[in-house]
Amino acid sequence: MSPFILLITVALAFVAYLIWRFKQIQREVEHLLKVNASLEQEKVRLTQQRNNQRERKRNENNTNGANRAELLERLQQSKDLRD
Repeated sequence: MSPFILLITVALAFVAYLIWRFKQIQREVEHLLKVNASLEQEKVRLTQQRNNQRERKRNENNTNGANRAELLERLQQSKDLRD
């Protein structure tokens, strides 16, 4: 009977270890999912910032281009523009 009890004890200990390890892995997966979600939010925020910066730069270039065009037109009208 003693070897049988020892075998049962070892089997139960192994099952307990597997359950503990499974729960540990499950907690790690949940943690990584939370980290992934926060990184996704950060990515969206940074993408939006980048797009806003590009749009601002494009607007500045358009504004500068319009001012230059207006300046050239005024110089041409006043005949101060040398061709």
